[in-house]
Amino acid sequence: MIKLWQLFIRVLHKTKVLRFLNFTISLKLYGNKVIIPIIGHLGIYHVFMDEYWISDIFNIIKQECKICIDIGANLGQTLVKLKAIDKNVKYLGLEPNSNCLFYLEKLIQVNGYPNCTIIPAGLSYTQKMDTIHFLWNEDTDRSATVYPVSDVSIIKKQICNFITWNEIPSLNKADLHLIKIDVERAESDFLGQILNSEINCIIIIEVLPLENGEKTDRFEICQSAIIKFGYMIFKINKRHEKFISLTRLNAFDIYSNVNDCDYLLLKHHHLDFFENRIL
Repeated sequence: MIKLWQLFIRVLHKTKVLRFLNFTISLKLYGNKVIIPIIGHLGIYHVFMDEYWISDIFNIIKQECKICIDIGANLGQTLVKLKAIDKNVKYLGLEPNSNCLFYLEKLIQVNGYPNCTIIPAGLSYTQKMDTIHFLWNEDTDRSATVYPVSDVSIIKKQICNFITWNEIPSLNKADLHLIKIDVERAESDFLGQILNSEINCIIIIEVLPLENGEKTDRFEICQSAIIKFGYMIFKINKRHEKFISLTRLNAFDIYSNVNDCDYLLLKHHHLDFFENRIL
């Protein structure tokens, strides 16, 4: 059924009709119904869903996981996957892009998702206003970043709010939390704050490879914080968008490709969850 909807959306997109339409699509995900609002071009990523490995990792820890924190929520790609597995899991999403915020609220509303909190801000080392740069001509560009490698690649900009980790409502330190970080080269701005907070968290983090002309500072800052606070780096191995295994690394692979730059940060007491998946 999802392939039929994919064909339908492709036809609407190719004929340039899609941007004038507003409707919903009902899909099945992990045996549960998901309603996808299509508002112009907003929402079509959900029809062409990827990164199912995030769901696989959540499935492994879901019995113990009390809250999922999504830093870089975008259009709710992670939200949909988590709620399809456990509708009642607590979800806290941070997203600075105003276009994405509009869609996130609609997605939560039409699905009746409980226990959802959306913070209209990005995360940084200090509370501030800053610019996100769009690298694609899309209002909800998933690659939008505070740190573009080159001015030539910038299509447009948006001024957004940013807060610090300590400004997020307090979290129970004893509970297990899953944190997903997807912030397009800005992870070094706040990763140390999270690790220093001493909450019991498993972290999924995308660390994009080194670009031509880019310095290695962000890798070094992240690496230093990970070592200081007793975490280990594991590369997430995937096949056909599904989670397969973990490989222990001493450092991030700065020369990996963009499809192979997702990592899991774990402490020793988290290893029991993944003991059969570590190579």
